[in-house]
Amino acid sequence: MTAQKTPLTTPPTNDKLGFYGTLKYALELSEAESAELWKCAMDHFTGEKWLPTEIAVRNFLRSPSGRHFADNLLDCLWPRATARQELPSLIARNARSIWAISAVLRQPADELFGDDPLAPEYNA
Repeated sequence: MTAQKTPLTTPPTNDKLGFYGTLKYALELSEAESAELWKCAMDHFTGEKWLPTEIAVRNFLRSPSGRHFADNLLDCLWPRATARQELPSLIARNARSIWAISAVLRQPADELFGDDPLAPEYNA
């Protein structure tokens, strides 16, 4: 019997520069709030019709492109700094952009980045 793997939707709480860390530190979010936004982004991308793998989406969100994606969301919020509740709808809208789709598709789809805490479980 094989051990059950940690879900790829588990946020990388050690990230400071990808999607998770950018939103967490820029908006001074709690771990729970950051985790909720991470899951929201994972759900939106993996639920798209073009069916990216969870590994590709996780790699994207942890990459410099994930930081850029988070920066785009922050730019949308900047005039209204208190509009955090808008983040899920902004994630949904921005996840459908050509830039975001192509950035996800450029990520490795079958192997996590080596520094990912889940890499030992998923990379054979």
